[in-house]
Amino acid sequence: MKRLAFGVGLMVALTSATVQAQATDLRANIPFEFRIGETRLPAGEYLIKQAPGVLIVKEQGANHKAAMLFTTAEFRLDPLKTGEVEFNRYGDTYFLAKIWLPGDRQGRAAIKGPREKEFATEAGVARKVGIALQRK
Repeated sequence: MKRLAFGVGLMVALTSATVQAQATDLRANIPFEFRIGETRLPAGEYLIKQAPGVLIVKEQGANHKAAMLFTTAEFRLDPLKTGEVEFNRYGDTYFLAKIWLPGDRQGRAAIKGPREKEFATEAGVARKVGIALQRK
């Protein structure tokens, strides 16, 4: 029983270390208000923390607003040198859609929530808007 408990504890520790090693801190200056699910975030400087399956977006200004979203893997043939935060634009409303790390072919795509699906139904096809992204 002690070996089993030790083995489980070791696996948890290794998994935790792997998740922390894979977490990436990024910065973006977003010049417009945008949404993550039901959360509206103002234009400004943002810290974006990427970990497997999750993005945490925190405003660096006076309000310190933050939001978290679940993501899926996304792939592209040509990596971007600077990286990019991609938004879906419906009229004047922007939703965070994807994150592309600098120099990496793999990115993360936000899972569309009910609010964005509603906008997509009303407005039709989204226009893609990209903002440069830097490592912290």
